[in-house]
Amino acid sequence: MRKMMAPRHGDRSTFARLVVGLVLSGGRSGTTLTSRCRADADLEPSFPRKRESMSMGPRFDADIDLQPSFPRKRESMSLGPRFRGDDEPAFRSTFARLVVGLVLSGGLVACGFHLRGQADYAFSTMFVNSPTALPITTELKRSLEGIGSAQLVAAADKAQVVLDVNSVEDNKQILSLSAAGKVREFLLTKRVLFRVHDNDGKDWLPTAEVLIRRSYTYSDTEALAKEAQEQRLWREMQTDAVQQIVRRLQSARKPVA
Repeated sequence: MRKMMAPRHGDRSTFARLVVGLVLSGGRSGTTLTSRCRADADLEPSFPRKRESMSMGPRFDADIDLQPSFPRKRESMSLGPRFRGDDEPAFRSTFARLVVGLVLSGGLVACGFHLRGQADYAFSTMFVNSPTALPITTELKRSLEGIGSAQLVAAADKAQVVLDVNSVEDNKQILSLSAAGKVREFLLTKRVLFRVHDNDGKDWLPTAEVLIRRSYTYSDTEALAKEAQEQRLWREMQTDAVQQIVRRLQSARKPVA
């Protein structure tokens, strides 16, 4: 029985070679696998971390090289002596003219001289007979003193002519309605009557009328804004009326005896 189970000498030799072969093959396979992994790892591309070595290609590199380089220094830009201000003689000359102009204008004002406009009148002195409470009175006197050739005096008996502002009427009425019956537009009207005569009651300019009209749209949702617009229109109409009176005074003439 033992003879049957015991391996033969030839079988032992074959078995030993088989075991040694398996051991050697296992070691070689491990070595081969490790070397293959290392080889694969060595084959991975190594990208540089520095951006300077990266290139976008000749097309993009050429475009970058073609960008113009502007000088940063502002010393090369010159605005000329008038704007630069470094021309000392010119600056001194301008400043001197400005000072002389201010001194002369101050002296003229102190002497009672006023620059006149284009409103030339046939009379030399005038008294404005208009209620002081009227807003148009102050603006009318200021305009006559500013652009009129006649001098305003404080008393009628010292004036060559008297300007009577007979009446100033302000009227507001509905101009149109909406489909719902609400006010859509208002019409503002200012009417001024004035007359120019001398101390003897003779007319230099018969009673004349100045009529100014303005219209504006209205909405209940914008009541405050529309009220402000109305007040602004009244002021503009008053200024317009004053300017018309000042211009019409140029047609005043001394009555024929």
